[in-house]
Amino acid sequence: LYESKLFQFLRTNRMKLLSEKVIQNYCGYIDKHFDFLLKPQKTPSKVFYHIYHKLGELERLCRGEGPKVQLDGEEREFILRIRRGPMEGEFSYDTLLMRAHERFDEIRDRLAARSTLFPPLADVRVIQEWLLGLYGIPLEVL
Repeated sequence: LYESKLFQFLRTNRMKLLSEKVIQNYCGYIDKHFDFLLKPQKTPSKVFYHIYHKLGELERLCRGEGPKVQLDGEEREFILRIRRGPMEGEFSYDTLLMRAHERFDEIRDRLAARSTLFPPLADVRVIQEWLLGLYGIPLEVL
């Protein structure tokens, strides 16, 4: 599988991009998607897909892990089942909503109880080096 040097750079440095701000953004993203469920023009299965995907990422962050670029295994199958439907049984709207709220509450409790935090913001030098690399400018020339 081919990976560009810039992708390899991101993979190598991805933990330096994680921060408390990332966690705040994920939580805000989930809250906003709960709000989307109140709007009839939104497709519930797509909204739940996004909620559950970010809940999984937050759980990884709680364990001090980085997000996954590509989901696999049971998590992937569960997320795809939500997206593809039908929304019935354990995948009904009410069940998914209740479980998502419960899971989000549990995650927020674990986040609040952490003894080790990520840095407040990402490592700006890593972001700068990657952005310059997009334009073919090595950081050393600055």
